[in-house]
Amino acid sequence: MDLRQLEYIVKIADECSITRAAEQLYISQSGLNQQLLKLENELRLQLFHRSKNDLRLTEAGKIYVDYARQILQLKSDCYNILGDLADNKRGRLTVGLTPERGNRHADGNLSPVLQRISQYNHRAL
Repeated sequence: MDLRQLEYIVKIADECSITRAAEQLYISQSGLNQQLLKLENELRLQLFHRSKNDLRLTEAGKIYVDYARQILQLKSDCYNILGDLADNKRGRLTVGLTPERGNRHADGNLSPVLQRISQYNHRAL
């Protein structure tokens, strides 16, 4: 199982059609059908009820697609976080203040700054 295969099965489920899914994925219908059959053979389960006009998920298919969506969402979230890190939009900020100035500045002047950059992990030393 690879991420591309997950994307293929989710698209088939969304479209209820291998033909429409293949068109949207820019691959051949036969190639997409082969990927589906390969996965079903690997799992030894049928993921779709097939009829002449559409496909419907089997119970196993519903479970597979549900987890596939979660995995694809995790991938997207991970790539977004890594992108933010690469663009310096995310990271760790550590602020250290001396005891004499710490209480006065942390309560007044520093709080608005920390609130504006709340996506960062911040802690007072």
